[in-house]
Amino acid sequence: MPVRQRYNLGFTAASLRLELARIVAEAYAATGDWEAAREHVLTHNALQARSASSAIRMERELHQRLRTLTDEQPCR
Repeated sequence: MPVRQRYNLGFTAASLRLELARIVAEAYAATGDWEAAREHVLTHNALQARSASSAIRMERELHQRLRTLTDEQPCR
């Protein structure tokens, strides 16, 4: 029987923000580590969020989306 993956409703709750996804993807590409990329994005307010809670929420949603990609799949 195939393994079933749970569908994250955050994918539908937040709009697709390609320009913000690129920022998170580039931070990951530069560090090679998701936690270091998260720290960089949040410390430098790279997503230009108005509040810390908004930045955390946006980074988390984008992070979850990007982690579903393989290393061979580019973020464009």
